[in-house]
Amino acid sequence: MRHLGTAAAIVCLHLTGMRPQEVQNLRSGCCPDPEPAADGTVGHHLIRSRHFKNVTDTDGHHISAGEIRAVPWVSIQPVVHAVRVLEQMVPDGELLLSAAHHARQSRGALQSGA
Repeated sequence: MRHLGTAAAIVCLHLTGMRPQEVQNLRSGCCPDPEPAADGTVGHHLIRSRHFKNVTDTDGHHISAGEIRAVPWVSIQPVVHAVRVLEQMVPDGELLLSAAHHARQSRGALQSGA
């Protein structure tokens, strides 16, 4: 499970342009399926999460907790697949790369070969 989580993290890092700290803070549900438009076309997958670069308070002090990025990252299909695999390994709303969940047996959906 750790190797699978590591591979998924590498895919996310390499193909999104996100910084390591931003990928580490991805949570289950961060990349919902896009809603189809009225004309039937489907948009891009968007990743919503925290960013940390240049995040400051009103006094100019760095905010180490970051903030939700105003403009989400656009994701390509391999990243969406990696996120979906990670989401099967962790409970809803949890960090996708949580070591607590990668060190144990997976949840039922991943075990069934989904």
